[in-house]
Amino acid sequence: MVDSVREVAELLKTTKCLAWVGSGLSAPAGYANWDKTIRILAARCFGDEQRLDSYIARARHLDAAEKCKVKCRKEGTDHYHRVLAELFGQRVVTRRLAYELLIKLPFSGYITTNYDPLLQYEARGKDCGLVSYPGLPVEWSDGRPVCYIHGCARRDESPSGDQLVLAKSEYGKAYDDPGIVTAFLINKLASNHVLFMGTELTDPQLQEALRRVGRAIRQIKAAGQMADSPRYCFLCAAAGEQAMKSNASLLASLGIEEIFYYSKGDSRFSGLEDFLERLCREVDVDLPAPMPSLKSGIEAPLGVQ
Repeated sequence: MVDSVREVAELLKTTKCLAWVGSGLSAPAGYANWDKTIRILAARCFGDEQRLDSYIARARHLDAAEKCKVKCRKEGTDHYHRVLAELFGQRVVTRRLAYELLIKLPFSGYITTNYDPLLQYEARGKDCGLVSYPGLPVEWSDGRPVCYIHGCARRDESPSGDQLVLAKSEYGKAYDDPGIVTAFLINKLASNHVLFMGTELTDPQLQEALRRVGRAIRQIKAAGQMADSPRYCFLCAAAGEQAMKSNASLLASLGIEEIFYYSKGDSRFSGLEDFLERLCREVDVDLPAPMPSLKSGIEAPLGVQ
């Protein structure tokens, strides 16, 4: 197996490598996944937690969220946005070592589809600025931006469920013709390497945006305006010597390479944190001090602060 730590270190040395972070890193801190989010929305908007289970079973989460949003709009309530604020906009009480390691590493910037504030929390006081949908800039200033491309549920120390990309109509506005998010991704991904982690890349609109990026890069290269194409790498868990490649065909269709880290066999991505620690050593970055012991957000459910 290729030593993926050294491979990623070489990308970081180019000073043009973005970290793409998905919800897999936030879930162990107590934040809801897609299924749980839809059930809580259904309970609050329809009074029936199982009302939209048929949509969950068919992985039609965007449609389910749209039904909740439309229901609240018709009834003149704000349950939809309030639920999202409660689920994702609360004050950080459970930190994640992976995020601290990511901010220490010399990535040129960070892109996340998450709504929770864990990544921006670790970026505080560093050379990082927060940008969030819909205010995604075509060009960013000096420093390493932390980009919430689907919106952030905690801004200015207050929880908010507004301007998050969750329901089907919100995805359409963000990605179609070409949409703020698609335009932003084409601009940034065409000129930077990207390391994907903690994500499944299952959203159809996001997949199409990545395919558009690939087409744009091929056109630029054909015109002789690009010497080398950026590399897109996806960190995958590997059990021993057997690489787990269940999503290999999807990644290949998006032009994304698989590279592997050794899994510890748990659902908390602790193997990924080991990988990031090794990466810090490889690029000569000081490791953070041990984190203080905090009560888990899973054991003590988080609420709006």
